[in-house]
Amino acid sequence: MRYNKKFKWIFAVTWLLIYGLGMATWILREFFSQDRGFGPEPLPQTTTVLHVHAVVGLWFLMLFGYLYHFHVQPSWKGGTYPAKRDSLSSSEKNLIKNSKSFFRFTRLEFTSLRVTSGNLFFWSCLILILTVPGLFYFTEETLRKYTSIVHVYVGIVSILPIVCHWFFKALKPRSLLKQK
Repeated sequence: MRYNKKFKWIFAVTWLLIYGLGMATWILREFFSQDRGFGPEPLPQTTTVLHVHAVVGLWFLMLFGYLYHFHVQPSWKGGTYPAKRDSLSSSEKNLIKNSKSFFRFTRLEFTSLRVTSGNLFFWSCLILILTVPGLFYFTEETLRKYTSIVHVYVGIVSILPIVCHWFFKALKPRSLLKQK
């Protein structure tokens, strides 16, 4: 589903900002701790970066809701992704199956890759959003530790689906974009 370029830029900048701040927080906590006599402690700058990450996360939550309503939901209902394997002729199916080159993707294959990467990005964002309350409110140390591990590592790998989603959009030949 298409949305205007202004939203795309705002979403991309916000996502890169939240990702960069999250990575900075992780790097500061993992690799730049200091010992003040009571064991390793994070640097004071880590707290500031984490607070900015949380504020940008609230902004991202609003953008994510907009994206879900105007992009994800219509695509799941078949809005701009009408290509189905059942609607292809047998010769088109054979062409897809026998295709050896990466650049010989048909409209269906690009659509499938984009939908898959979009779904992975959606679910990784949903996991990140759902683990945030646990980071703040869980009092049991082991539960909080495992919630933190899930949040950090899902956040680290969340760059892959969105980059793939944008890459497959950019890689798609213009002639395929004009096909109906």
